[in-house]
Amino acid sequence: MTRSYYPSINILRGIAALLVCVYHFTNHTDHHGDFFASGGWTQRMGEWGTMGVFVFFIITGFVIPLSMMKYDFRLRQLPRFLAKRWLRIEIPYIASIALFLVVDGIFHMKNGTTWDFDVFQLLHHLVYTVALCEHEWYNPIYWTLAIEMQFYLLIAFLFPLFTTSKQWLNGLIPMAFAASSLLLPDHRLVFHYAPIFSQGIYLLLIMQKRLPIHWGIAGILMSAGISSYVNGADIAATGLVTIAIIAFTNIDWKPFNRLGTISYSLYLTHGLIGGNVIYLLGRYAESFGSKMLVFVVALFGSIAFARVYWWLIERPSQGWSKGVRLGSGK
Repeated sequence: MTRSYYPSINILRGIAALLVCVYHFTNHTDHHGDFFASGGWTQRMGEWGTMGVFVFFIITGFVIPLSMMKYDFRLRQLPRFLAKRWLRIEIPYIASIALFLVVDGIFHMKNGTTWDFDVFQLLHHLVYTVALCEHEWYNPIYWTLAIEMQFYLLIAFLFPLFTTSKQWLNGLIPMAFAASSLLLPDHRLVFHYAPIFSQGIYLLLIMQKRLPIHWGIAGILMSAGISSYVNGADIAATGLVTIAIIAFTNIDWKPFNRLGTISYSLYLTHGLIGGNVIYLLGRYAESFGSKMLVFVVALFGSIAFARVYWWLIERPSQGWSKGVRLGSGK
């Protein structure tokens, strides 16, 4: 019997969100300068936190098709599928944008500077096209959500092609997707990250018995090889470790499970909360010990705020998303 619940995934979500927090806080810079010494070991170690983004991509490549299998997705269900994802992802995202604009406006008022609000920049945020124009993201992590949204659109068309009765086709389609990164290397497009998502897809096909194990493993390794060439060896290695954790572990540790539950809220808001903690307190921290104290306050402050944000914003949006049915389920 195939499984529909993988507890290690929620743990990985929490770890991935923490990694991204660590990267942004250790590499924080503002008009006061770098928070930690520029080029120092703290910044260099913190840079490994960027791998959290690619853990999320692997998870997405696994769980989105898994959800589609659960409801026996068909292309005619595309509007409901997108509505379901919109309610789950977009509402917390829009709320985080509103929060950013409020805080940004307050800072401009406090400093007596002009608030240069651009309505077109906001509109591009709402449709995830900021990277395709001259505007900048309000929050540097938003680019990853744009990639995820592109994946949601694309997977709706790919899913029927790799869940057929023809195993050779099931194995070929994710590989063609992975190989698209060689032809379309633009980092603003999902194709650049296709070999990362494909590893998650291949693992799912193995776990759901849609592909022979040896074919699936070959697909994972070939996708990782392409990822190493296109994205970097560190990202490819991160993908393989993530795949191994999902496939071979059954971790259900409550503290990280709770962190996994609020991981999206933490991902969206940590820059605003933790970043401002460092901005306000970091200027008074001169020793390494005092900087680490500010770092810890920023991290736990971000987690505490994310818990509240999850309760007020993300939890209701999850409920609304679950209310959109794709089918009867299996």
